[in-house]
Parts: sequence; C-alpha cells; structure tokens
Amino acid sequence: MAPPEVPVVLQRWRTAWAGAEGRVPAAPWPEAPAAVVVEALLAAMEGRADAAAQLDRAASVWVDTRLSPATLVEQFPVLRATLTPPGVCGSQVLDEALDRLAARAFRLAVDRATDAARRDPLTGLGNRRALEETAGALLARLARHGGRLTVALVDLDGLKQVNDRLGHMAGDRLLVEFADRLRAVLRASDHAFRVGGDEFVVLLPGATPEGADHVFRRLRQQGPACSRGLALVPDEAPDLETALRLADRRLYAAKTGGRAGELASRGDDRDRQGA
Repeated sequence: MAPPEVPVVLQRWRTAWAGAEGRVPAAPWPEAPAAVVVEALLAAMEGRADAAAQLDRAASVWVDTRLSPATLVEQFPVLRATLTPPGVCGSQVLDEALDRLAARAFRLAVDRATDAARRDPLTGLGNRRALEETAGALLARLARHGGRLTVALVDLDGLKQVNDRLGHMAGDRLLVEFADRLRAVLRASDHAFRVGGDEFVVLLPGATPEGADHVFRRLRQQGPACSRGLALVPDEAPDLETALRLADRRLYAAKTGGRAGELASRGDDRDRQGA
C-alpha cells in the first residue's frame, strides 16, 4: 500500500494530536515545517536515497521555527501512529528516522544556542567572549607557525550625538550599518567584534599596519566615520590584552590629535621598545 500524501498526513496528525488526551499544541501549528518533517519521514519509509539528507533538513527547518525540539518529539507518538498503516504494530525504519530527526534537531538547537551566546544581538558580530576565543586560537597558531596579527580597536564616531538628537533607534541603525560596512571591507580570514556601545575590535591575521590602514581607508570612504588604533602581535605586544591597551592609547591619540597623533604614538612606542 502506497504511503499517504503529505497533506493527508498533516491533517491526520493535527486531528490526532488535538484529540489526544485533550491536548492542544502549545504554540500555533507550524504547518510548513511540519510538512517538511512529514515529507522527510515518508522519504525514509519509501527507502529513498536522499532520505537522510531530508531528515537533516527537516530538523534544521524545525529548529528555525524557534520552537523547542522537545515540542516536536512530544508529538512523535501521535505522528508514528498516523504514519503506521492500520494493523501494523510499528516500523523499525520509521523509528530510526524519528530518532535521527530528534537527535539532529537537538544538536542543531544546542549549536545555535552556543553560537548566539557568542554574538552581539544587534549587529550579529562576535561579542567579547567570541573575541577572546578567536584571539586565543589565532595566537596559538602564531606560536606554532609564526607570523603576525594586527589588532585594531575601532570607535564609531558620533554615536552619542545621534542617540541624543535622533534617539537610540537611529543609533542602533547606525551601528548595524557600520557593522555591515565593516564586514564588506574585511577579508574572509579577518574577524570583527562589537565589545561595547560604540567600540569594535578587528583581528587581521598576517596584515601589516599598511595593509590595515588600507582596510580602514576603504571603510572611511563608505562611512560611517570611525577612528582606530592598531597594535601588532607579537611585534609590539605578546597577547591580546596588551595589544588592546596599546591600540587604545593609539586610538586616543588618533581621536585627539588626528592621524599625525596616531603615527607619533606608534613611533614613540616603538622607540621605547627598542630602547
């Protein structure tokens, strides 16, 4: 007997769930994701070659709804009964497909929660936790293979004035715009983080100060305006915190004395190191 069509299964599943022990879904029924789930399970029952890929996609689609995977798994007994032909006690293929779907959904939910904990919710850039983890990995690679890492501390100019004049929603839009511009000028190997209200850190593996200057010239051409201070690891600083302190001094010099101030600060620091 051929398996039922997806819309038929969906209707039976919904009806059976609503009538089971008086329960109703805790959230509006996500019909489109549920259809993807049913299609994947039918593919597994039919033994189609792409069944595993469909189950993985169904798990991803379900997690995208932001409903807990537990919400889906709670409905599995009803779904199993809906998909099992009358008079058949169960199906090993179906049970294995449900197990794979549940395991994949829970794994994705955990991975996405972990990723969300490392991201600034407004701009989508990494946060301070992500900065420390990424810098740690890059510095460990430098220790093994050599090379340099340019650390840039960046301030978005004028954010306070925008917030005061136009409100914080306008300030938030400016931050998002700046983050988007920053992504656009960076290489695939570079990393950007928002670590404060208007404060960003950029890690540029292998970049010279001149190469970093080129990146920020492009950024200034696209706007919004920003100021930055640079530090080199390991040439000028042995670790991230030391590099950030040095970059902060140079950022202050750049904001108070312009480009000449930053260059003078960089030269003074190098002179002191060589003394």
